Amino acid sequence: MEKQTQGNNHEQQKIHLEKLKQFNENQADTRKRVDLLVRYILAVDGLALTISMGLFAKKDAPDLSESAVAMLQWSWSLLFISIVFMILVVLFMILGGYILGEGWRKELDGESTETVIPVWIDVFAWALGTAGLLSFAIGVFYLGWVAISSIAT
Repeated sequence: MEKQTQGNNHEQQKIHLEKLKQFNENQADTRKRVDLLVRYILAVDGLALTISMGLFAKKDAPDLSESAVAMLQWSWSLLFISIVFMILVVLFMILGGYILGEGWRKELDGESTETVIPVWIDVFAWALGTAGLLSFAIGVFYLGWVAISSIAT
């Protein structure tokens, strides 16, 4: 009977380790996707700001209506905010990883029994990521609207 119980415990440990491995793979995959998305957003933001500022801030820039100028200013502001928020998302992810690593170190040294990333880190990262993505989308939309309206006039 004792061997059967040990066998069940061993099997449960194997199942637990497999689930833990799958969880870690999922977390790594999610992190890669977030990194890729942030890189794309930063690249498009940087290009959009550079090109549009070069085009609309020069002396022979297209004449824009007051509403188009205001929309352009909003676009630049939103694109800049998106850059800042995306950088902060990466910083919060690094901070969470550092806290988790330090928790593991303490757990391995016998100083602690629980390794947890504080909830506020995830909340801030998600909030900044969502706001940054919205800022990016609206900023690009406004910039496109200004570009189209400058061609039409």
